[in-house]
Amino acid sequence: MDVLRKRRPDGRRATGVRCPIRPARLADVGDVDAIERAVFSDPWSANDFTECVTSGVPFLVAERRGVVAGYIIAHCAADEGEILNLGVAQHTDARGSVARW
Repeated sequence: MDVLRKRRPDGRRATGVRCPIRPARLADVGDVDAIERAVFSDPWSANDFTECVTSGVPFLVAERRGVVAGYIIAHCAADEGEILNLGVAQHTDARGSVARW
């Protein structure tokens, strides 16, 4: 299964926003890099993201209307996990207001 859909125990979606989450692909690196540069003053490089995809670390992206809207990269060791990087794109609504997806 390529897309992870979060469900509540009763089967309903866990969120009202339809935002599929899936493993990152090399094709996502450009979008992830753009988000990273927009939200961080000391961003990771595109090469860093490429290495994460190719090395198999937990790297997930969320899509909104077919576009990468956010990402998370983690590190897992034994029974612990650590979030290494997390970014969410900003968008502009019809009134020109910036909001989070």
